[in-house]
Amino acid sequence: MDSNQQLRTLWSSRYVIVAFSLLAAIAAYLASSSFQKRYDASALAQIIPAQQSQGFGLSTDQLLQTTNFYAELARTTSVVNAAKNEGKFSESLDGKVDVAPQPDLLVLKFTGSSEDPKTAAAYANAYAQAFTREVGDLQEVERRRTLAAPQRRAIEIRDRLGKIPADSPEATALETELTALQGRLADLAITPTDSVRVIQPAIVPTTAAFPNPARNAVLAFLIAFVLACGAVLLRHTFADRYVSAEEAAVDLGLPVMAELPRAAATDSKALEAFRKLRAQVEFSLASDVGDHHDASTANRRVRRAKDQRNVLLVTSPEPASGKTYVSSNLSRALAADGRGVVTVDGDLRRPTLHNAFAMPQEPGLGEVLTAGEVGDLPLSMRPVPLPEGVRRRGGSLEAITAGRTLLETPERLSSDVMATIVEQLHADYDFVVLDSPPVLAIVDAVVLSRYADGVVLVVDARRSRRRNVRRAVETLRAVEAPILGLVFNKSNVSATEYGYYGAYPSVLRDEAEIGQ
Repeated sequence: MDSNQQLRTLWSSRYVIVAFSLLAAIAAYLASSSFQKRYDASALAQIIPAQQSQGFGLSTDQLLQTTNFYAELARTTSVVNAAKNEGKFSESLDGKVDVAPQPDLLVLKFTGSSEDPKTAAAYANAYAQAFTREVGDLQEVERRRTLAAPQRRAIEIRDRLGKIPADSPEATALETELTALQGRLADLAITPTDSVRVIQPAIVPTTAAFPNPARNAVLAFLIAFVLACGAVLLRHTFADRYVSAEEAAVDLGLPVMAELPRAAATDSKALEAFRKLRAQVEFSLASDVGDHHDASTANRRVRRAKDQRNVLLVTSPEPASGKTYVSSNLSRALAADGRGVVTVDGDLRRPTLHNAFAMPQEPGLGEVLTAGEVGDLPLSMRPVPLPEGVRRRGGSLEAITAGRTLLETPERLSSDVMATIVEQLHADYDFVVLDSPPVLAIVDAVVLSRYADGVVLVVDARRSRRRNVRRAVETLRAVEAPILGLVFNKSNVSATEYGYYGAYPSVLRDEAEIGQ
């Protein structure tokens, strides 16, 4: 599947994808709102190394090493215990304060967490103060350890000087060493050491750090959106069926003439859908078809006695897609508009039109083709009962069933007799509806397409496979059949798309009776 087709598939399922993503976002928001709130408060402590105090710069590696060292020191048990004592807490702060180093700034960030915002701030401040004091104590201990040896030596020298003559060479040497030691002790006393100071105490937070319903809802929406897109593409790849009429139209390059809902023919949604199909058919047959259709018309065997284009072929890519259902009810809808309509069952192998109109299968088209006499055609025509209101408007509907089963149906359907039958019906009726076999099952549909002024392709939302629909369209286009568009049968169209706004009750009653 190329990228353009993927985009078309996603666009055709955009409402499902967005609805799923919104539901996920709403669920995440509601679930997050039910969680126990957690507040975070942070205090910042700056590390001041001795080298920096003396005016020396530190390299990046030295900054990283120093910060990491003190971060590890801050996580020790002694600091945790000191923080507990600092804040006079009854519980340990282990796991309640997070230490995060920021090497570039020589800063440690202490983040306290608690269900109470004041407690979170108290945790962070106590920990920062305890750590500052702990570092100061450690530096003082280190300073004393460093001064201890020179101080002991100075005491030893003084004791020795008290025991020997002041003018002896040994006394002179000891005096010199003592002077050096005193200078060293003075330097050590004023030499700066590492220090830590709190530069920003924690303040009481006003908003919870967890949960964050708005952020979680946005993340849930994005994740659900990606998952929904993936699911749609997977379904498109493995199911091989059209998700919507828009997807089929874009993929095939054909207009959608109507979406037929999963409802009985007498249902209000179905009646309105067939009204739309009737209008689309009338408009398409009345309009110019362009160079492509003109060329194909010129190549047909049938020459029209009238200028009007009124022969309509209804077919499908595969069996059981609803082509007879569309043919019969479209014929009723055309008759309800005050038109004279004749419906012909062109499926001589598996005819079903007689079942749709509740009439015998024989005699019918098969007998006329066998006899080779067009004069026998009236004997095969049966009127379909219509309501009184439709008859007053001039509407009439007759049907020619398939009749007897024939062999060599392609030859029969391409004969001069069939051409004459269509020619005569074209001249006598406002509309001629040919119920054709499936395009891919047998060649009969291709043969019948030469008589048609327009072809309507019925695509079943649950049964028709994309690859078969594409092959059917390619087959019809190869013989220059004038495809008007597609009818998307058994669609999940909503009821609100087919409401009756201002329709007259008598008209509705008449059309509902036609559908029975």
